[in-house]
Amino acid sequence: MSMTLRPYQMTDAVIITSWLKSEYLMRQWCADRYEHYPVTSEDMNSYHERYIDGQRSRALTMTDVDEVVGYITLRTPADDTTEQRLGFVIVDDSKRGRGLGKTLVSMSVKYAFETLGATKVSLGVFENNPSAIHCYEVAGFHRVSRQDTESYPCLGETWNCIEMEQYADAIIRDIKSDETPLLTEFLYEAIFQPQDAPKVSRIVLQEPMICAYVNGFGRAPAISAVWQQSAVSLSMRHGQDLGVHTAKSMPPFRNWQFRYIRNIVEEA
Repeated sequence: MSMTLRPYQMTDAVIITSWLKSEYLMRQWCADRYEHYPVTSEDMNSYHERYIDGQRSRALTMTDVDEVVGYITLRTPADDTTEQRLGFVIVDDSKRGRGLGKTLVSMSVKYAFETLGATKVSLGVFENNPSAIHCYEVAGFHRVSRQDTESYPCLGETWNCIEMEQYADAIIRDIKSDETPLLTEFLYEAIFQPQDAPKVSRIVLQEPMICAYVNGFGRAPAISAVWQQSAVSLSMRHGQDLGVHTAKSMPPFRNWQFRYIRNIVEEA
């Protein structure tokens, strides 16, 4: 097999819609995005003209040489250009057992990371679609919890979605000297701050113990940081995707932290 991804073409619709052998399969594929079954090639192309703009949303066709064998969409949710969301994932059902689903998803994830510059790829899949769930897990996705379960009315029932995501590969290396100042921001973001409590003052970052911790980080033996190089800006904004592993020789400050934060809150 020689698989490639290319932009969707209007002539692909006849082939792709022929894979939707029942309304049940169609709803697993698109939820309520298409109103009626069967979905025709005209329906699919009309949907593309309305919703796929080639910038914030893209449609890709997977081919084996010249044969259409898969289809998928990627879109940027909200205003976060660091994330791409997969949708409308489908492969030729007559070629089951050849790993087409995993190949399609893996190639699309690589495209999102390497071509579109995403640091996170996410998707939603119905709970009643175990084969798709397995495919995504094999392709490197893991399940995550959502505050509100996404659900759709389908065929007289309520179908719930499972949220899954995957991040760009991380590498392990020594922290650079010009990166240590960022640790103060990560430490502040790591402070648990209940919604109904006064916000911790940023003056906590000036405490000598914090300064000693930051200034000494990376200089003691066996100290390293896990960085997602392509996601540093995201980490700076959200305090995510960066795990810091300290050596035992670094000064512990856990007990001090709770005492000091309490005092700061009381004085604020």
